[in-house]
Amino acid sequence: MSYTRHDQDGRFHASTLLREVLRGNELELQDENWIEISRAVKARNQQDPVGSENIISSLVPKDDVQSFALIYIRLVAAIDRDDRMVAKSLADIMQQHPLMDEPFAKALAGFRIGQAVRMASRVEQAMVLQMDAAAAFRELGWSFEEALCVVEVGHIMRTRGDAAGALRCYLSVLDTIRKDGGEDLHARMLVNLAGVLYASGNIEEAERRFSQALQTSTYTLPGPARVDVLVRLGFLHKAAGRIDAAKESYLEAMSMIDLQQPSVMAARIRCSLAELAEMSGDHESALAQIEDLHSTHVDFMLLRPQLQSYAVKAKALRMMGRTAECADALRTAMNLARASDEIELRQILLADALEYVDDPDLRMEILEDYRIVQDERMKATSKSASAMLDLRVSFEQEQSRREVSRQKEIAALIVDTQTATLIEIGRELHDSLGQDLTVMLRLADRMADNEQRFPEDLVPVVATLRDVSRRAAHDVRRISHLLADGGVSSRGIADALRGMRDETAQAVPELDLKVLTFGSLEEMPQTIARTLYRVTQSLVQNVVKHSRATRCTVNLVVHPDHYHLDIEDNGIGFDASEASSGMGLRESRARIELMGGSVRVESSPGRGTYVEVTLPSTT
Repeated sequence: MSYTRHDQDGRFHASTLLREVLRGNELELQDENWIEISRAVKARNQQDPVGSENIISSLVPKDDVQSFALIYIRLVAAIDRDDRMVAKSLADIMQQHPLMDEPFAKALAGFRIGQAVRMASRVEQAMVLQMDAAAAFRELGWSFEEALCVVEVGHIMRTRGDAAGALRCYLSVLDTIRKDGGEDLHARMLVNLAGVLYASGNIEEAERRFSQALQTSTYTLPGPARVDVLVRLGFLHKAAGRIDAAKESYLEAMSMIDLQQPSVMAARIRCSLAELAEMSGDHESALAQIEDLHSTHVDFMLLRPQLQSYAVKAKALRMMGRTAECADALRTAMNLARASDEIELRQILLADALEYVDDPDLRMEILEDYRIVQDERMKATSKSASAMLDLRVSFEQEQSRREVSRQKEIAALIVDTQTATLIEIGRELHDSLGQDLTVMLRLADRMADNEQRFPEDLVPVVATLRDVSRRAAHDVRRISHLLADGGVSSRGIADALRGMRDETAQAVPELDLKVLTFGSLEEMPQTIARTLYRVTQSLVQNVVKHSRATRCTVNLVVHPDHYHLDIEDNGIGFDASEASSGMGLRESRARIELMGGSVRVESSPGRGTYVEVTLPSTT
């Protein structure tokens, strides 16, 4: 399927059109629908999902490619707004789309469907989808899209707590994202990278990446994006005990928020500033900030900031000697903690409380909670570690399987190319040099038939010319026949092997070569027949060239589930531990292993050689 454009080739292929439009790149489009689809993508890229939907809502697709693009845009919008139900519905529709037969469409859809599956917490399935999409993009040569899939695999590992695996994924594609993804995507990658660096314990490098992101145009201007990074950076400074640096980050973030409009982010920042005041010993300021926060932002506080605020309040009250109020605030924090799944936060809260609580009854209550939390933490840690290990093992196995498959495909391509080349050379020998030698032989025969017309001293020259021409023509036919697989087919492999035996007997009369076949060869696939013939040919040549043997036996046996080939000679043998050094044996082993078979070699100096080949009947 192609589309008109205004350049010298005059055509757009569907894959190019989809890729460029869905990435938001500029194209000289003529079709009105594609112009509108391109506008919708750009609106979405500019954080205007409503505008994007309004543009495409009235469009009627003219073909499967436009239909695919509209579903794709709506799926991306559902993923962006974390609408799991709609994302799942659109992903199901996309999987049934007619264009999914095309590799480029399947890859594009696989990436987004993988994201939708991850949203549904089916992380193993999501990872396989992303790896499938990455492999497809690699085949298409779309390195940027492949990098996006690797980033998504990193996100999956991060959700499982595998910060090291996520870090490896992010770093492996950072240069590609920087080069091809534009500054905005690269800046967001830096923020993700900083997050996993912090989780990995590399605080200095995490701080450097956050600071680097803040210098990009994505995060330079005041707004929600810069506020988010500043808050993350403030948290990093706070965890490292750098109170002044943390306060500076939080205050800059606060300056970009409308304080007249309470919000989740404002509550989070104000709670963190109160905690910094408490950490610096300014208990009264910390308490005042928390009480003001509770009076103005309580409806906008998520569970974690609520818990954190009561913990700060309890500690400030205790340091100010107001123990009864401290106990009330701490119990409120503990009740919030019990109602949450934040095991790590509960553990930190209780461990910190044990540092400043003196009341025996409250301490016993804290210790009992602490014991329960530790038990839950051990179970959760074990479960999390197991899930992380399972995911990492699954990822490594899938990656290894794909690499083996890729190497097999490359090896198969090399073997097929080699075979085709040899057949072509054999055909050229037969058709060109073979024909020339035939003409030469006929001329020599005519000259020999009229030898009485030649001077007596030229008669032996004519006879020699005829003999050499005959031998050369025979050798060319024999070599071209060998190069062209000897006419091997499932029905003809026995005849081809016997033909090889007869030709070898003529060339090496001192070698007694026997070829025996057992079982029906009629069902043997031609690829297997060709492989077994080539291997036999190569190994017999080894016997002829190197073994000094007087006897050699070739057995080909057909079993219900596999083929058995063995070649045995009585030659000088060799050290079997060095078998891989021989080109013929190495090539034979590669051919057989490529098709799922095996090669076994038995040999020692002075005791001949036995080579056994086993090949599955279905490969």
